[in-house]
Amino acid sequence: MLFPDLSKDGKAYARWSQVAIELNVQGYQISISTLLEDKANDEEKQQD
Repeated sequence: MLFPDLSKDGKAYARWSQVAIELNVQGYQISISTLLEDKANDEEKQQD
């Protein structure tokens, strides 16, 4: 289970989702949590 960092534009989540897909094709069992994306407010997403 991967927990991507928050990003202003959601690119961190998108990138790790792509990595998970690529690794799953190779036989790994990886899933991506949406916890931070779902729970963070706009102010939190803007923080670096």
